[in-house]
Amino acid sequence: MMKIKRMITILTLFVIIFTSCSEKPDSNNSIYTSKVVKNGYVEMGVSGENIYATWRGLYRYNKKTNEILSTCQNPECKGNCLLESPLLMISQIVDSRLYFSSKDSFTGVCSYSYMDLLTGNIKVLLTLSMLDSPESCAPFITDGMMYYSRRELRDGGDAKNPDDYQSYIFRMPSSGGNSEKICTLADYYDLLRFVYEGKIITTYKDKLYSTDIETRERSLIYDPEKYGYYGALNYMSMLDGKVYFMISSRESGERSVYKNIFYRYNYLISVDLKSGSAYRLLDKPISSFCLMDNAIYYSPFELRHMYIPEDYSTKPQNVSVFLASATLYACDIDGKNSRALFTNENVDFVEFYTVVEDCLYGWLWNYDQEAHGFSEIYYGRIDLKTGNVTPAIVVE
Repeated sequence: MMKIKRMITILTLFVIIFTSCSEKPDSNNSIYTSKVVKNGYVEMGVSGENIYATWRGLYRYNKKTNEILSTCQNPECKGNCLLESPLLMISQIVDSRLYFSSKDSFTGVCSYSYMDLLTGNIKVLLTLSMLDSPESCAPFITDGMMYYSRRELRDGGDAKNPDDYQSYIFRMPSSGGNSEKICTLADYYDLLRFVYEGKIITTYKDKLYSTDIETRERSLIYDPEKYGYYGALNYMSMLDGKVYFMISSRESGERSVYKNIFYRYNYLISVDLKSGSAYRLLDKPISSFCLMDNAIYYSPFELRHMYIPEDYSTKPQNVSVFLASATLYACDIDGKNSRALFTNENVDFVEFYTVVEDCLYGWLWNYDQEAHGFSEIYYGRIDLKTGNVTPAIVVE
């Protein structure tokens, strides 16, 4: 335990020394605003003309210049900056601050921090040891408070035994300060998702729960088994008191005869946090979706065999497949009025993207017909009006 505490102290001191990692990245952060709140495990956040994206670290893309660069621009960091952590997750962008969590893959130390988008300064709000930190460390910010989960050693417990720790939800001022214990979680896998109108929203064993902050009363909001679904609630987003996510069907799916794999269908679900009413928004299965203020963008599921070698029966791993339609669609927030926006047979854009002003921004892959495989991932822009795909200019 002494070694862990020492590592935490060293890490905290290091960040305090190198507080400025970016040179005033956002001169105006009021250009773009959104009511959509992504779950803490998201890959992108928009502020002003910049889009912040994670991929083994935090990158900043400028929509005007089409340039992307590592958000950390301090040469003295030498790869030790929190912004360069491969386990970094964006939480939210609130009041010109990008809140994020990062976890050291070697020590397991988890940090909750924010970067001031107007100055580039980083402030570490809290560091947790490997034994104290949750299964996945993503806080939630609302009403000037940061809610987060952490574990504490039970009375009489063995500090070296992970099973002797109890998980809790805490909160502290979003600028830093003293922490307050709010409620007890079931265990290590009871995960914080959102805070909404005095309720802590968590997922546990693939079910959605609500805990009243004042009364500590816990109630079940959504049980997928009741509707014939199972598995994790993926890509969770919240808008106007409703949570949107993808979930797998228990029985329906499609088998690839060439790869001998059964791919289960995933459907888009909306759950009202007040009433608990749940709806499947689209009849067709999807591969991914992106919730925005006025529309839902989605890729329908489609099993596309891009390459089938002659020896597929003995080497099915060489079969190349896409699990998404070549066409991106959009629908209204209630799932109605679906319309096709963009089609490209050889570009994979089904994950890690956002849509702003008729342009899709995100991590893209190109399919190489000759090599029968995918290119290296790159950041790019797709103009949904013209169909033009523009790779970002990488600034070293």
